[in-house]
Formats: sequence, C-alpha cells, structure tokens
Amino acid sequence: MKYAIICGSNLFVADRPVITFIEDGQSTEVLHIHSLGNKQHAISDIRRTIINTNLTDLDGHQIMLSDQDYYHSNYRVKRDEHSVSVTNLDGDIVLEITYIGIAEMEKLPESVCARLKALSPAQIIRIKGDFMIGEHHITIDNERMFVDDESYKEAVQTDKDGIKLSCTGLLV
Repeated sequence: MKYAIICGSNLFVADRPVITFIEDGQSTEVLHIHSLGNKQHAISDIRRTIINTNLTDLDGHQIMLSDQDYYHSNYRVKRDEHSVSVTNLDGDIVLEITYIGIAEMEKLPESVCARLKALSPAQIIRIKGDFMIGEHHITIDNERMFVDDESYKEAVQTDKDGIKLSCTGLLV
C-alpha cells in the first residue's frame, strides 16, 4: 500500500507511514502511523492505536503515544476516526495528523493535488506541528517544513521506508 504524507507543501510517498530521524548513524523512529481514517475501524472503536510517537514538545515534555494512551498531565490528546491532535496545556498544536479523503484532497494546492492524482496513493495523510526531536526543532505548517533553520517547500520524495530526517534536513 502506498501512503502519501504531506508536510507543509512537501509530498512524501512511501510504503510505510513512518518518520525516522537519523543522527550520528543512529536511527530513531519518531512517528509511526498504524491506522488513521481506516474504514475497518468503526467510530465506536476509535480507541485503537492510531499512532506511536517519540518526540517532545517545545517545553521538553516527552510525547509518547500508543494504544489506549489519552490522558497526560503535560499535554492533551484528541482523537477521532480521521485524526489525532496533541496540544500543550496552552492549546498550541504540538502534533496534528489528519487523514485526507478525496473531497479534502481537492481543497489542497493545485500542485499537490495534481501530484497526488498522478501517484494514486491508497491513503493521504497530512502532518502539522511544532515539536522537538532530540535537540532539533521541527516545525510543519501549511506551506513549509523546517528542520532547525532549514526550510523545505514543494519537495517530492519517494522512499519505501518512509520519511528520513537528519540534522542536515531531508535524506533521500
């Protein structure tokens, strides 16, 4: 199954919906999407694992989500059948992951929409957030993805193992 992962205006196509951070030859899986917007999961069954994370918010609170993981003293988790959102106690988004259906895809920028139509992925996932991976600041908004001070916009990357980031940016 092919996944399209949208980070800002960047498009990643992979067989696995995973973000890995590589530093000093060591790989750390920081985000793994297990199920999101999957029709086999009924609305009454939304407490199943949607994502696993291993990152921190800007205040240094470890954000580690897994199955049945909803209540935390330092952040809030909201899940439904199509998204998961993590906010800090002030309500600022730390991480937001949303399944995008065909109707929502048509609302994306034309360049992204055209690429998605050509690639025909099985699922489309949008990621936004403002978080830390180790000592590296990651910001993803509607237009750009930042790894520390490096900005990425309108990149297209295909890799069977997911998105690979490092302190120098995207790894291809």
